[in-house]
Amino acid sequence: MCHQSLHASVVGMFSLLVLAPWLAATEPIDQSPPSAAQPAVDIELSISVREFDPAKPTGEIRCVVTNRTDQAIGIADRYDGDQIALIGDSHRWPLRLWDRTRDRPEPKKVVIEPGRERILFEFPLAEILRVQDPKSLRQDFEAGRPVLVWDWAARPAAPPSPIHARRDSGLVAKAVFHAELTVDDTVIASNKVVLRVGR
Repeated sequence: MCHQSLHASVVGMFSLLVLAPWLAATEPIDQSPPSAAQPAVDIELSISVREFDPAKPTGEIRCVVTNRTDQAIGIADRYDGDQIALIGDSHRWPLRLWDRTRDRPEPKKVVIEPGRERILFEFPLAEILRVQDPKSLRQDFEAGRPVLVWDWAARPAAPPSPIHARRDSGLVAKAVFHAELTVDDTVIASNKVVLRVGR
């Protein structure tokens, strides 16, 4: 029995050593920075303001990826809401910001060398946290202009954005966001950021 227990412990330790780099890659960046023994792809999400006033909208939300591994990585070259995504965590179901632009090209791969960083996206809060008129959305879509919309996997329809409680039912007190990046079929999550909402 003792021999079997020792063998199981050794196998378990070996499995953890093999998986360590991937486990490190999925840890949020707001914890301690990865050491040289724990290479990781870091995603940092930030907002330039602490509070958002819909009546006087200012500020931007920005996401940066840093390759802290010892190998080059390939990621999507543009925001699409799938391989690179901004998520709102303020509701029972997460909201995702999708690029619904007409005839948008499929993202291509861009290489990030070890130690280098790249801006994944940068959006004015005024553009992504407003109530959009369906008629204007349709006009933008048909004209080929950029169309970014929030949606979730639930029914009924999603709120207009993460700062909205429900359709036509006011605002939340604060909104929580994180970003996700797919690298080699592995989804890596960023830190979470909180944005207070003015009334």
